[in-house]
Amino acid sequence: MPHTQRGLDCREDWAGLCSVFEVRRTTETRKGQSEETRYYISSLGESAERLMSISREHWKVESLHWMLDVVFSEDDCKILSENGHKTLNSFRKLALLIHKRFIAKNRKKSTVKAHLLSCLLNETLFKQICENL
Repeated sequence: MPHTQRGLDCREDWAGLCSVFEVRRTTETRKGQSEETRYYISSLGESAERLMSISREHWKVESLHWMLDVVFSEDDCKILSENGHKTLNSFRKLALLIHKRFIAKNRKKSTVKAHLLSCLLNETLFKQICENL
């Protein structure tokens, strides 16, 4: 019996369980195509469309946190002050927004991380972004 079915055999032990759903995602990158399947449990008795919407909203937030960590190494930040963390987090999010908008507007084929590095190495590009704010 597959692992997912065994886990559902004891569903009466999961207080408030109302729905179980699966999301299959296909992603295409320069390296090729990949597929993944994720399983969710929820205390919500919502329609499939609503559960999918909730799942998408969740992954938008996770994607932002992933981006902050990969692009800015936010998880490695050694600042001890909570205010310092909040301030830097705001600046990082602003930088992401500015670069993502610039990349999209100018139809550049670049990652945000690569684009940030290009700006550090190319003063003209940096000025161009600043002028487009």
